[in-house]
Amino acid sequence: MDTDIEIKFLDNLRVEASYRGNKVLVDTSEKEGGLGEMPTPGAYFLISLATCTSLYVHGFCANRDIPTQDIEMKQFMTWDEKGGKLEKVETVIKLPKSFPAKYEKAVKRVADMCFVKKTILDPPEMELTVGWKDQD
Repeated sequence: MDTDIEIKFLDNLRVEASYRGNKVLVDTSEKEGGLGEMPTPGAYFLISLATCTSLYVHGFCANRDIPTQDIEMKQFMTWDEKGGKLEKVETVIKLPKSFPAKYEKAVKRVADMCFVKKTILDPPEMELTVGWKDQD
């Protein structure tokens, strides 16, 4: 499994991350000196949580030939009074009346299996190393 992410520094406080042949552009807000044209790392974090959960739901439905066009999902964030600390993330899945009732609890269990959520709840060890470029 390819586990390396390469970062390229761009202009205007933007960066490009390359992973498995995909490129993701990250920006900062205009207030922070960026252009505000792309999501910030924090926004990508929240987006990854929401989209991960939705893909688990989508896969569950696809495996059972359950249509997804009427399923609605939203993720709500609660911040502290200063707006700096994320205090709560709530994901709401609204199922249509046509959704099979026998799968309601199962789809919740599957949504809770999201890799991003599981990683947050049981975080990996993280290490940061700083060195000189010519010391590779």
